[in-house]
Amino acid sequence: MINYLEGGRMGAFLTSPQTFPQGFGIGDWEFSDGCALQCAKDLVTFEVDVLDGATRRESVGAYVAFNLNPKCDAARDMAAFPVAEHNAGRCTTISRRSGLDKIAATIYFPDGSEADLTGGAVVSRDLRDGNHQFVVLFSDVH
Repeated sequence: MINYLEGGRMGAFLTSPQTFPQGFGIGDWEFSDGCALQCAKDLVTFEVDVLDGATRRESVGAYVAFNLNPKCDAARDMAAFPVAEHNAGRCTTISRRSGLDKIAATIYFPDGSEADLTGGAVVSRDLRDGNHQFVVLFSDVH
């Protein structure tokens, strides 16, 4: 299940060590029109195994789609993140290789709640005329 971030009264702040160490914000006016999630509890998460080097750990992850107005600064900034590579073979599952640049995000919801997400990689982007969508897989939801 993908969590779609769109509509009014939302905000976010994203950082990554290589692409945006200073971070950038996404204001409510930059999100495309749509039905916004109302609170942090609305985020749909799933259990995930995370490999950190040689260490394996269990965590809670989430797919988050940032639906943005194509003409805003945030859409330009999101387009700078590299897209993870997908590898799929016969009788295998899809894996991703995203390099060393991991995205962290704080999402601000209309009810005033917040969610902190880390270990993110852009897994898909769709740059249509009316909406730029960036789907990020976060390995950790706090």
